[in-house]
Amino acid sequence: MTHHRLTAGFARLRGRWLDRRHARRFAEDVRTQFAVASSSIDQPLGSLSGGNQQKAILGRELLIKRPFVLLDQPTRGLDVGSIEYVHERILQMRDDGRAVLLVSADLDELLRLSDRIVVLRRGLIVLDVASADATQAILGSAMLETAPAGATAVPRP
Repeated sequence: MTHHRLTAGFARLRGRWLDRRHARRFAEDVRTQFAVASSSIDQPLGSLSGGNQQKAILGRELLIKRPFVLLDQPTRGLDVGSIEYVHERILQMRDDGRAVLLVSADLDELLRLSDRIVVLRRGLIVLDVASADATQAILGSAMLETAPAGATAVPRP
């Protein structure tokens, strides 16, 4: 975890030493707020179930106040209650003025959480639409059909 170098409160001596007391409080906040089922914060992440691992990692990323967050399939494998909680947190980040880039295969999730939806296919932007103007049918069509004449190439690294 490099967060101790990037986030105030985690580091001492100009980022050289992790403030363990702060890190433990933060880990307990993640465990509590994201309902991570573990015996303690000392339990290794790898020993948790897949859903609890995802909640712990997601909690870590969402609780650190950064102006931009990239979420790739943030609710895959989570139970319904956890999905609802994560959705509320994503919307709260948006309302707090944070930029959120959400990548999801769940069209309902995209329609519920996004202000704009961009569909990419084979390196081309084939659809860029306000979510209020999008439907599952429109998104599905853009995802499956060949690139329309107005498709824009996305630069490749």
